[in-house]
Amino acid sequence: MTDVTTEKAGGRRRALEGEVVGNGTEQTITVLVRKKLMDKLYKKGSVRRCKYMAHDPEKAAHVGDWVRIEECRPISRRKRWRLVAVIEKAAQG
Repeated sequence: MTDVTTEKAGGRRRALEGEVVGNGTEQTITVLVRKKLMDKLYKKGSVRRCKYMAHDPEKAAHVGDWVRIEECRPISRRKRWRLVAVIEKAAQG
């Protein structure tokens, strides 16, 4: 649940970690990223959620997996991220 930056040839690209919540479309996964924030005044913690569409050409990720995604060039109208690695596989049940 952290924002990790990686050094690339073209500059800095953001990398995020999150859970795969959908893989129904061809070569695309939907990743839910949760960010923990602290209120400046009241010091109360809250969680923000964002969904990102990521490119997965090998279809390596499945629903429930924990993955790392990275910014890339626009692939389609809503896809600007690509799958870098599957960190943890979901428990089969």
